[in-house]
Amino acid sequence: MEAIVASFFTLLNGFFQGFLHSTFFIVLKIFFGVYTFVLILDVILLIYLGGFRRRLRAHKYGTDGVTENRGKRRKQWKTVKNRLSEGNQDSWKLAILEAEHLVFKALDEVGYRGENFGERIVQIPENTCSSLDAVKSVHTFRNKIVHDEHMVVTQEQATQAVAIYFDFLEDLGVV
Repeated sequence: MEAIVASFFTLLNGFFQGFLHSTFFIVLKIFFGVYTFVLILDVILLIYLGGFRRRLRAHKYGTDGVTENRGKRRKQWKTVKNRLSEGNQDSWKLAILEAEHLVFKALDEVGYRGENFGERIVQIPENTCSSLDAVKSVHTFRNKIVHDEHMVVTQEQATQAVAIYFDFLEDLGVV
């Protein structure tokens, strides 16, 4: 009985070894290799040419996209960050105000309309952006700066506020 089972497995092994080294199997491997390459290329082209990021942003935020050049916005952010490195409170306050203004413009570009920042920010659904609550608290901090000219702002507070605004714009996909 053992000899029959052993010879069966030897025969089966010989069959598979013969199949693996056959011309048919080599052609099959080449065909599926090319097919896999074409499928991967198709996926890449669909993502790149199909506006996948724009549609994903539209699905997530309920808006279509941004019209302003990212390079221009990054240059404006560099100006804001340069203000943070200056050694006086007025520059730090101005950095916070300019950062919020950039967020205000970006919200308009992506489709959130309103007379002021508060009206635009409440239009964003709560679950779409992880930094939304932080942006609201920084906006409150910014309002205190505007209404109280004697308010003291540290460089650390200004840096944190600007970072929160920048993270929010990254979440929106506009920087």
